[in-house]
Amino acid sequence: MAFGNEAAFQESLQVFVPFARSDQYGLQERDYKVAVLDDVGQALTETALASPDFLPNLQKVLRRKLQVFNNLTHFTDTGDFRNYLDQVARKRIGALLQELLYGQEDLAKRIDTFKREVDADYARYLPSRKKSIHLGLISLLLAARFPERYIIYRSSPIQEAAQRWGTELPEGSGGGWYASYLDWIKPVQARLSKALGRSADLIDVHSFLWVTYSQSGYGKTWGIINMKHEPRPSELDRLLEIMAEPRTRNVVLYGPPGTGKTYVARWFAGEFLQAQLGPADGETHLDPDWGLTWHEVIALAMYQRDPDGVFAPGALKDDLLVQEYFARQTQATDIVKSICITIPIYSIPDEAIRTMRRPPSLFRRSDPRKWGLSSEGREYVETALAEPLAALKEPQSRVRQLADFCEFVTFHQNFAYEEFIEGLKPLTDEEGQVRYQVVEGIFKGICRRAESDSANRYLLILDEINRANIAKVFGELITLLEDDKRLGQPNELRLRLPYSQRTLGVPQNLYIVGTMNTADRSIALLDLALRRRFTFVELMPDPTLLEPLEGLNLAALLTRLNQRITALIDRDHQIGHSYFLDLRNVDDLHFVWYYRIVPLLQEYFYNDGERLRAVLGADFVQLVAVDAVTQQALGELYEVESIRYEIALLQGEDFLAALQRLSG
Repeated sequence: MAFGNEAAFQESLQVFVPFARSDQYGLQERDYKVAVLDDVGQALTETALASPDFLPNLQKVLRRKLQVFNNLTHFTDTGDFRNYLDQVARKRIGALLQELLYGQEDLAKRIDTFKREVDADYARYLPSRKKSIHLGLISLLLAARFPERYIIYRSSPIQEAAQRWGTELPEGSGGGWYASYLDWIKPVQARLSKALGRSADLIDVHSFLWVTYSQSGYGKTWGIINMKHEPRPSELDRLLEIMAEPRTRNVVLYGPPGTGKTYVARWFAGEFLQAQLGPADGETHLDPDWGLTWHEVIALAMYQRDPDGVFAPGALKDDLLVQEYFARQTQATDIVKSICITIPIYSIPDEAIRTMRRPPSLFRRSDPRKWGLSSEGREYVETALAEPLAALKEPQSRVRQLADFCEFVTFHQNFAYEEFIEGLKPLTDEEGQVRYQVVEGIFKGICRRAESDSANRYLLILDEINRANIAKVFGELITLLEDDKRLGQPNELRLRLPYSQRTLGVPQNLYIVGTMNTADRSIALLDLALRRRFTFVELMPDPTLLEPLEGLNLAALLTRLNQRITALIDRDHQIGHSYFLDLRNVDDLHFVWYYRIVPLLQEYFYNDGERLRAVLGADFVQLVAVDAVTQQALGELYEVESIRYEIALLQGEDFLAALQRLSG
């Protein structure tokens, strides 16, 4: 593969290589990818696929690593796949994954077969979604099992890199395209290895493509990464001051489109949580993301003490892990009684004990008063609980990442209480029986994590907070957001949740940042109850951030546009400076102007060509002449007095000259 624009490729290397050699690369970009690929890969080994616990183990990994999965693929793809796993039979999905990962056909055929079969299942199990499994998620499964062979796929970074570096895109479609992509990245990997002075693996290549994408004006979206080469927003200090004291723990960043609200929130997450990232403190704590159940914690505690030992239930009550889990996860008050009730339910059959049993059979009875791990229980801990077991044995080896303390969610009109707090979800077991399970939402989950880890800050970012029905999403819990009603405050409140019947409070170390686009009139006004509980920080267009482009004063152009918009509508509908950031040449400006700014203004001035012309000028909005023949053909339907306008598509010097006149 030849690089038609070698200078651009070298520029990408100059940005990435120092970052890749810094300590921040592991903390912010590489380590979380290695961790998630390792976790998923362990759940996809041939031994794991053959296990009866394969499906719940895979679901547990997806639940623990949900934020990272969303970052590497897309939250809708991940959500569809999780819903599919809840309903599909274990043998069915196990066989499909076995063929995808270990089949004898060539890679392209295996991918296409897997996609075709899963798409058919989606049509059966998710008919209302009308979705198909995307290549990006399939590539993540492949890369998780064989990271040395396969790379995670996302189309946008590849297209941006090909355009920037002047190379042809991979050829083919579906599985054939991905196979071609693996060949396409080989010279990139070789050049990157030479620049780094070490062997670059495919995770490095994936990160390199994403950093290159982030250099464009279109790649700056939310992600785990918080790269130091991006400009630090000036509003960040104001936000840090508000939240650090804290004057409040709830803030909404609001302003017109393109003013960098999500960008500021992303930077804020990196700096606000930076001090607690890095190597763990060496103490043994239960990580809420492990998703452990009560019987699994008891089994872990037994294994930690002695895999072959026997214990009286009372002896386990002093175990720190058992105490930590019991304190935050159970509603019972007697820890010994709870252990005594739980162990027989998950034990191997014993005629002397008559109780309802559930799999897995983790425990065996040694005598009437003592219990130990069964052979199945020891194997279960060593395989299904391998991650928490390793972390508990060497707590200092774990690296704390931004995703451990931060959650990001985009609100929309259909977002509901069941997704945000908790809800009942139908699940199908191996016998095809439907049962309902209470599944916790994003807010309940991060509250639980923050309450169990009071030494660290936690952050929840609610993008487009005004697009959801706030009363539906928060329900009765909106009262708990108030600073004086947080846990540990004088007016502390806990409320009982309707589905699980557990109580929930909002801890003091949970901070909430929302973003709100003031120009979006397709939604209702922000709920007054939410306004009273949040502090509002306005982000307005900042022309001083813009540099001239080929003689055109972009700052003057933005100022002139916004003066006219404010005069004709209001200040909330101005155009943000981010539309004009990171433009490399006039071609980029032409694209942004005609495909982002003009459509936005057409929406503002829908069916009002006269006012649109007043904002954009006569060069860009021209009168439409209707010839006499057309007028005669239309007869009385044609209104002679009405004036019609159209957008003029200018090119080259004419385009620049028109913008010069508009900017004054």
